Amino acid sequence: LAKTDCTQWLRGYGNGSACNYPSNICQSEDDYWNWTSEYKSSLMQYASAQMDAYEAG
Repeated sequence: LAKTDCTQWLRGYGNGSACNYPSNICQSEDDYWNWTSEYKSSLMQYASAQMDAYEAG
């Protein structure tokens, strides 16, 4: 699930991501151990909606 530009290989394998830039804008995105259960649930709903839309054509 690529919810932001912070996804590790969003720009292709070995090409880095927005996380590789000095601003550290993605630091909190990688800290999934501290995500709330509500946030995790919303990500699950988001992913399910994307898959349902894809399968519906």
